[in-house]
Amino acid sequence: MEILDAGFAAGIEARIGGAMASAQPVTLQTLKARPFIIRVFDRLLWLGSPYL
Repeated sequence: MEILDAGFAAGIEARIGGAMASAQPVTLQTLKARPFIIRVFDRLLWLGSPYL
């Protein structure tokens, strides 16, 4: 995406930077440690995502 407005681009860059600063890594171990019902819910949403 190309943004020509410098002020808008700076605002977007700040928001992305803030999101990246507060992000936490996701590992296979943390995904497997989630409760079973949450994993089932995620799978159901994944299956239904083409229809959303």
